[in-house]
Amino acid sequence: MCVHVCDLCYKCVCEVQLQSYSQSAPSIFSLVFTSVLPTLNTLEDCAQGLAADMYFLVDSSWSMGQENFEHVRHFLYTLIQSLHQVGGERFKFALVQYNSRPNTEFQLNSYSTIQGVLAHIKAMSYRGGGTRTGLGLDFLIRTHLTASSGSRAADGAIQVVLVLTDGRSQDDVAEPAQVLRITGVEVFAVGVQDAVDWELREMASHPHNTHVFSVDTFPALQSIIQDLVVGLCDAVTQSGGFPILNTLCPLFLSLEVYTPSMLQSLNIKSCSVSLFP
Repeated sequence: MCVHVCDLCYKCVCEVQLQSYSQSAPSIFSLVFTSVLPTLNTLEDCAQGLAADMYFLVDSSWSMGQENFEHVRHFLYTLIQSLHQVGGERFKFALVQYNSRPNTEFQLNSYSTIQGVLAHIKAMSYRGGGTRTGLGLDFLIRTHLTASSGSRAADGAIQVVLVLTDGRSQDDVAEPAQVLRITGVEVFAVGVQDAVDWELREMASHPHNTHVFSVDTFPALQSIIQDLVVGLCDAVTQSGGFPILNTLCPLFLSLEVYTPSMLQSLNIKSCSVSLFP
């Protein structure tokens, strides 16, 4: 049951009672998801009718802990619900959890309705592990930014990646982040607690003042949702699409990790198979 309560700041609270099974205890317990929807009336159709594919890469390492992961689920639920409110069916969503290794929660084409996406987030489990953000970014490129996974890049949909992490990566983020940025993917970086500012900037697109967000605590993630929605919408409307430059091919050849089919899936149409050994 959903009960809406609005305060003097015009923020509406929807409390949804769920039941979730804890593997660490035999009992069923209740979780309360409180969705504080930002004041988004002025952002109606903020993307001006444009389509966007939005990929969320979310840290679930041991440093986070179960309690803070609940705040992350709350944040993702509210953010995606808010983005759907302003972008409608033109916005599609995918989600990957990562720690020592990445794991797909859902792809762009996994659910036909926003209700399916939100229900998945409510039921999502905390995994724990290391913090290999670079591997997570590489996993997105190889397995999610493809037509078979639902990417609409070839049809002109803007590609947007949002990384959320609470600490420094145990591997290199520069190379996969460079691949994303240079192919026109808008990259946002959200850091919590012990996240390293220079690493967030290394991943994010420019300008950093609209693509990098930092908060001191997990509950504080709720405070940046409205600014994130504005930033994501601006990125969609201002993006000129993917660059199609012959100069990109030598760069990716030098990386020696991306095949022609992967690059074609990122809409680098100038990289023909004949250019690769």
